[in-house]
Amino acid sequence: IKAEFNVTLLPSGEVLNASLAKSSGNEPYDSAVERAIIKAQPLPLPPAEKKLFNRFRDLRLKFSPAESGQ
Repeated sequence: IKAEFNVTLLPSGEVLNASLAKSSGNEPYDSAVERAIIKAQPLPLPPAEKKLFNRFRDLRLKFSPAESGQ
C-alpha cells in the first residue's frame, strides 16, 4: 500500500493544500494519511532563507505503512 500526496506549504509551515495524487487503493488509508498531514501542522521548514523556501513550498510526499514486528 502506498499513497502519494501533493502538499503546498505556506512560509509558516502550515499546509495550504494537501491533495491525493495517487491512491493506495484503500480509501480509509488515504483519508487517514490526509488527516495526518493536516494534523502535523506546522511542518518543519528549512533554514529561514527565503530563497530556499521555494524548493520546499510544493512537496510530493509518499506514504506507506510500516511493517509491524520489525
